[in-house]
Amino acid sequence: MLFVMMCFLIGCVASSGPPECQANSVVGFSAPKPKLYYFNVRGKAEVIRLVLAEAQVEYDVVIVGKTGSEWNDIPGGPKLAEYLAFGQVPAYEDSDIKLAQSQTIVRYLAEKHGLVGRTREERGRIDMVAEGAADIAGLLGRVFWAKPERQPELKAEFQKLYTPKFVGALERLLPAGSDYFVGDHISYADLAVFSVLDHFLLMDRAGLAAFPKLQAFVAATTARPVHQQKVVEHAKH
Repeated sequence: MLFVMMCFLIGCVASSGPPECQANSVVGFSAPKPKLYYFNVRGKAEVIRLVLAEAQVEYDVVIVGKTGSEWNDIPGGPKLAEYLAFGQVPAYEDSDIKLAQSQTIVRYLAEKHGLVGRTREERGRIDMVAEGAADIAGLLGRVFWAKPERQPELKAEFQKLYTPKFVGALERLLPAGSDYFVGDHISYADLAVFSVLDHFLLMDRAGLAAFPKLQAFVAATTARPVHQQKVVEHAKH
């Protein structure tokens, strides 16, 4: 009788998600894999992917379209735009929580998997570096998503104004001889900076020539075992 009741309770908990999540919930009493919802691009989900890869979390990717008609990705269930908070992606869902907002997801996963600082001061500095990287990513996005005829102008503007200001700030913030921006272990700030520098080098292959500490940082992060895998399968920007 107790076994039957346990089956019933597990089934009730597992059925609280969308139908596609319910399908794999009860078999073997295993929780479904986490899900990451995003477009078929790197974009704002890239740092989330890097955190999941660093934490060695297996997850499913739910690719969504860019038009409203393509948001019905849960067969027989609610529209995805209605199922997700704010109707936006990226979004992340595991057996404990459903979240939207890219920075919120990154911080949640980093906290869950130990990619944060050991002290309050370290956590504050990590968050500062990660937010700075997000600002740079937004500026780079203006270049990558611009019309082709405007890209040379915007690239030149970035190189003149933002490379010395923001990339230079990262160079100054990285402690000499360290592979990590804060503390003695990798954090989500390092992954955020690695992501934005990867995009930066796609725009300007020689862009780190004047920043030797960042060059060493990129090389060290790339050499980590997890980054030898194909972390990002969707290589568009």
